[in-house]
Amino acid sequence: MGSKSLLIGIILVHVFLLSYFSFLSNAYAFDASFWDSPDHRLFKTIKRRRPLPPPPPKPNTPVHYKPPIERPPSPPSPKLNTPVQPRPPCAPPPPPPTTTT
Repeated sequence: MGSKSLLIGIILVHVFLLSYFSFLSNAYAFDASFWDSPDHRLFKTIKRRRPLPPPPPKPNTPVHYKPPIERPPSPPSPKLNTPVQPRPPCAPPPPPPTTTT
């Protein structure tokens, strides 16, 4: 019995969804046909008898050269001021052993 009611519920949901989307598509088609009607276009069209005047001229702003800001040199980091310790010399490798016969 539960499976039958579940099946009926699923079918009803699908019917409602299909009718809703069908209504939306019809409403959109009606709305689009209304906006495309020539009466509506004539209502929204503004006819001008004279062309628009040109925009007012903009004053020319002078272009000045700005030199870069001179900044004092940054102080050296403390690591660079410490003297570098020279590496101790490496000991020469030992001579190869000599064999006497």
